[in-house]
This record gives sequence, structure tokens and C-alpha cells, in this order.
Amino acid sequence: MTTKYIITVKKNNLMASNEKALKHYIMACGKIELEGNYIKYSNIECNFDITTFINNETDIIVYQIIIYNNSIEPDINSDITKTYASLQRILEKILYDVSVNFEVVWDELSYYCAQISYPSIYKIENTMRMLITKFMLVNVGANWSEKEVPSSIKKSPSSNRESNKLHLKQSIVYKLDFIELSDILFKAFPLKERLSDLQQVKDNITWDNVSPFVPMSNWERFFKDIVNIESEQLKKIWEELYQYRCSIAHNKRITLDDFHVIESKISKIAPALNAAINALNDIAVPKDDTEKIAETVVSMNDELLKRFLSIYEMFRTSTNEENYRQMGYYKVVELYHSKGEISEDEKNRLLEIGRMRNDIVHCVNEYNKKDIEEAIIFLNDVTARIW
Repeated sequence: MTTKYIITVKKNNLMASNEKALKHYIMACGKIELEGNYIKYSNIECNFDITTFINNETDIIVYQIIIYNNSIEPDINSDITKTYASLQRILEKILYDVSVNFEVVWDELSYYCAQISYPSIYKIENTMRMLITKFMLVNVGANWSEKEVPSSIKKSPSSNRESNKLHLKQSIVYKLDFIELSDILFKAFPLKERLSDLQQVKDNITWDNVSPFVPMSNWERFFKDIVNIESEQLKKIWEELYQYRCSIAHNKRITLDDFHVIESKISKIAPALNAAINALNDIAVPKDDTEKIAETVVSMNDELLKRFLSIYEMFRTSTNEENYRQMGYYKVVELYHSKGEISEDEKNRLLEIGRMRNDIVHCVNEYNKKDIEEAIIFLNDVTARIW
């Protein structure tokens, strides 16, 4: 086991003005002994090397300090590893206090902790992806059948414009970062937002009628009563694990204490996520809510998509027909065309936009930014004219 430090100190710092002074300062804590080339702490003994480097700055001294013991094998649960980690903490506190700059340039124990921690984080991340994927595909039904798309759209030449679209091999869930995954379960959003919908229930105020307008997370809607953990607690642990995941990914130090914290946090949420996966067969997502949930997921971290889906919904509900809330987008397009309010070309363009929306929301195809911006402009123009 080896740990290497590089520190800089001021030459006028009497506690570290030379190697002998620095050694005496280290031993002054009363817990560490230095004898020759060895450092002793508790029941362990390690080699101790200290080297002084010449620095261009005349008032600065640079020291390299190495402690190592090749007979100490990294073992997370062994007492000797815990003692070695304790020696690190005490020595580092001393070196930090005396130095201008303090760097841990190699920590074999940290390397070992990171090797063990990352597979655990990887496993819990993919457990979350499994939960969300199954929830979206089985309960929400994100990949709906293409029979809902008019045949005129299926045959449209634009549907084969591969230069403008990228076929997705994986769902939106596998495009999301670790921290973004939690948004799907824990980010609150209302299922209904339009004032006209609220006016429909103003004379019959019950929780069932009003609840769709209350921002709630998917966890609160579907898992809260099934899995024994609060959404805020689960979200907080997930955010903390994200910080450790970033530290490992960016080669930052993972101490023995960090390792135990990671394992403890994973052990708290893993049963909850697995219980949620096992409970999916008992969760019923109302059909009227599936579209809103799917739209929220794909546009969660994309403001352009949010604008597109918003104006799309505005057009869909723009008709004054009494049963407009039950009418699908394509029927609204056909209605306006039959009334002569939109031309044949506008009808075809609107049908293409409907296909675009379905492809995006249900992860069939991905459209580039220009396609979406042009669709927003067209929908805005048509909606403004009709209204």
C-alpha cells in the first residue's frame, strides 16, 4: 500500500524549514513515531521517504513524502486497512496545516476503493434505468403502435429523410445522465395545465377532479403507497451518489470513509428500487395520463422540445367543438381541413408535424433542432390564424 504527497511550505516556516524540522513537527502530534526511514502508528509500520526539491521561487520549499508498506494488502474490511486509513487522515491533517499547497498525488487505498465502489454505483444506476424503462414501456406504454398514425403519414416521403433524422437504437432513458434519471421519478409536474380544463370541473370540486392540476412526481402518483421510502429521501440519496460517481469518473479521491458511505447509501435505496420494479404489475396508469407522462419525460431537460409540445397541444385544443378534449390531433387537422380553414398543403404539413411529435415522444426517431424550430413556427402561425 502506497501513498504519495507533494507539499510546498514557506522557507521561513520554522516547523518545516528543513526535513528534520518537518519530521519533528509530524511527531509532535504524539500519535506518530518516525525512526530512520520508518513511520509507526498504532500497530503498523511503513516505509517513510521524504525528498526536498529545488524550486525557482526562493522563498518556497517543495517536499515529496511517501509512505508505503508492500506487505499491507488492500482489504476494505480488514483492521490493518482501517488503521492505515487512520494514519493517512492524521498525517494529511498535519501536512495540510503546515503547507502552502498540499496535494495527494497517489493513493493506492483510494484506487482500490474506487475499483470496488464504481461497480456498485453502476449496478444501482442500471437498476434505476430498468425501473424507469419498464415503467415507461409497460405501464405508460411509450412505444405505441403505429396504427395510430394515418396511412398518409406513413407514406410521406419526409418520413425517410435520414439526413434530418437519427434512428434511435435505445430509448430516451439510456440517453439520460445519472442525475437526470431521478427527474423522471421525482420531478413534479401537473397532468393538466389548461385553464379551460379547470373550468370544466369548477362546479364539482373533488380531489379526483382537481388532482390532475396539482404538480406531483411519478413516484408520488404511482409508487408512494407501494414502496416504503419517501421520495425526498430517495432523491437526496441519489443526488449524493451522483457526486461520488462524478468523483470516481474524474479520478478524484475516494477514501475508505467515502467507500463505506457509498455502500451504506446504496444499501438503503436498492431494496426500494427493486421493490418498485416488482410492483410494476400492480400499477395502473390511466390511459388519459400516459401521453402527458411520456411528453414530460422526453422534454424534461430540453426547452425547445417543451415549446414544441406546448404549441402542439395548443393547436390540438384550439377547436371550439364540444368534444375537443376527446379528439386526437389528426382528427382536429381533418376537422379544420373539412371546414376549409386550412389548405391541403397545410393539412399535409400538420400531419407531418404530428408524426414528428409521435416519433420524438415515443423514441422512434430523433429530429434535429432546425426541424423542431420550423414546426414551432408553422404551428404558431396556423394556430394564431385559426383563433
